[in-house]
Order: sequence, then structure tokens, then C-alpha cells
Amino acid sequence: MGNDVSSKNFLDNIRSYNSALALASMSAPGNRNPLDVNLAPYCLKIHGQYHHLTSTAMRPADGQVSRFAQLYFLDTEEAVNHRMNNEANKGCDPALMKDLSCFMVQCNEFAKTFKMMRQVEQDLNPTGTEAKNLMSFRNDPHHDQRRYNAPRANEIAVVFQDVDELKSYNPQYPRFKVTQMDYYAHLLASRAEFSQFQKAGKLRCQFILDAYMKTEANRLNYIKLNQPQLRAELYSRLIDHLDNRAQNEGITAGIPVILPSSFMGSPRNMQERYQDAMSLVRKFEYRSDLVAKTFSLDVKGIMKDLILNRILGNIIAYASVIEFQKRGLPHLHLLAMLSDEDKPRFQEVIDMMVWAEIPDEERYPNLMQKF
Repeated sequence: MGNDVSSKNFLDNIRSYNSALALASMSAPGNRNPLDVNLAPYCLKIHGQYHHLTSTAMRPADGQVSRFAQLYFLDTEEAVNHRMNNEANKGCDPALMKDLSCFMVQCNEFAKTFKMMRQVEQDLNPTGTEAKNLMSFRNDPHHDQRRYNAPRANEIAVVFQDVDELKSYNPQYPRFKVTQMDYYAHLLASRAEFSQFQKAGKLRCQFILDAYMKTEANRLNYIKLNQPQLRAELYSRLIDHLDNRAQNEGITAGIPVILPSSFMGSPRNMQERYQDAMSLVRKFEYRSDLVAKTFSLDVKGIMKDLILNRILGNIIAYASVIEFQKRGLPHLHLLAMLSDEDKPRFQEVIDMMVWAEIPDEERYPNLMQKF
């Protein structure tokens, strides 16, 4: 990635390029505050169910345009026009979009398969008329219909002639196993050579979020399928409580899944961490009275320096609140308003009031003794 116009355009609109060339859409309800301004660093946030969507039809319905995987059934020029006509891609460069579209068709195995399916459709329907059925299914009465269930739709999405071509390209390590979290940690690790994950900008946030959601989903699926090994049957009282509540409310209880304390963020995990923290307090004696007294002296000293000594200027009004974090150490939130003549309006003045640096050994020898 360089400093030319194409590189800057690619980085500025990297998520738009990725979404335009993707075979499935990323969908998740966001929790962005409508009052947020674009001055803070970019951060991708979701709140709710995270999933990927794709169409089951090769061709869009009447009145709709081709999207995502459907675009790979079209010619490259036609697909690029569809992508550029999308309002979300108005900031993308058409020439760069065409180059990336050609790259996907030539190098991506999934895109190649969709192109192959387009040729199959043309061979089966050379006249170009609409084909209602490309494949028929025959019901065999001797087969278990629950297992060999025929599709109810009259269209076909994709035919894969060689399934081996589309195997997952996860790394294969013959001597040891690598967990999904370790694999993503390896991809995101800092390294001296070029790393596309470190240079991806906003798309890096989406990749990390996607990797985390897949890892957490796999862990939850493992817990769901291995309840006997996790000795979930020991929680008999919890099961009895759920059954009694279901009977009282006249509903049918589902299959309970017990999250163990080893699952990060689960109620049992949070309770276990709380108990561990309280055990440290019991052993080493947390003196809340001494902490409160010393903190009160510190607050009085700060208020004296700000209001009486005016180290930051003339304070005409202030509001403060004291909070106790986790019912433990207190901290002060203070909002102070300076008079107009003392308000810092230049960077040099702010740097004189607030800075963060390692203390000078000659000017502050006492502070250096703490390092």
C-alpha cells in the first residue's frame, strides 16, 4: 500500500470494497450513538445477533437488483456497474473496483465456482428463456423421508461439481492442533514483515469482530454438545426449579444448557471472579475506613489548589461526584468551568497544564525514585 490516490481511496473505503465484493452480507444491529461525532478513532460496535446473509437464488426476483453472490453469475463489466450503482459504494473508484472484481474472479475459489455455474446454466438453457426447474428430485418410498427430504423450492442456488475444491483453507498442522483463537492470534500478531491485517484499517476492526464472534459461537456450541462431560447433571436443583416454573406458567421448558465457570463472561465466571477477589480482601484485610479518610484528605487538597490557589486559573463554577468502583476504591469526577480570560485556547497553553511523560531525573529526583 502506497501513498498514491488509489491506495488512499482504497483505505478510506476499504469496508465498502469488501462489502461490494463479498459473497454474503454481514448483518448485525449496531449501537452507535446518533450524537457521536467523527473526531474519535474508528470503532466498529454491534449489539445483538451477528450473522451473514446470502440469497438462495441465482437470479434476483422481479424488481430487485443482483447482490453479493448473485453478482458473480454476471459478466465482470455488468457486475462492476451493479456495484458502482449502489449508494454505499459512491466513494469507490470504478477502475479500482473493476481491478478487484477481476482479481476475485481469477483467484477466489468460490467466485470461480459461481462462474462455472453460470456456464452450466447457459449450457442447459441455450435459448436464454427462463428455466423453471434446472434439477428434479425423485422421492423413493424405501428411503427415510426425514433424511432424504426433497427441497420445496423450484429454483436451485449453486451446483458444486467438485466438493473437494471448496474445502476450508484453514491451516493444517500434522503434529499438533491449533485452536481457533490461537490461529486468529497468530494472524493478528505484530511482526516485522508486511501484514495485511495490520494495514487493513477499518476492515481490521470488522475482521477482529468476526473472528471473535465465530470463536465464541464455537465455544458455545462445544458446551452445548458436551453437557455430560461438563457434569451439567449435577445442577439438579436448577433443573427442578426450571421445571416447576414451567409447570406453574403453563409452558414447555426447553433443553437447558449450563454455562460453566470456565466460559468467560458467564454468570458463574463472574461470580467465581468476585469470590476470588473477596478472598484476597479477607486474607490481607482491606481497611475501607483508612482508604476513605486518606481519599477525603486528597480531595480537600485538590480543591484547595484549584479554588484558592488557582493553579489552573479562576474557577467560576464546579460540580463533583464521588463514586466507589466495585464497592471499593473511591474516585472523584470533577467538572470545573474557568472564566473567559483563563480558558486555554491554544495548544501551547494546554501542554503547559496537562502532559504525560517520564519525569526528568534532574528536575524531579523524588519522582524518579518510584520507578
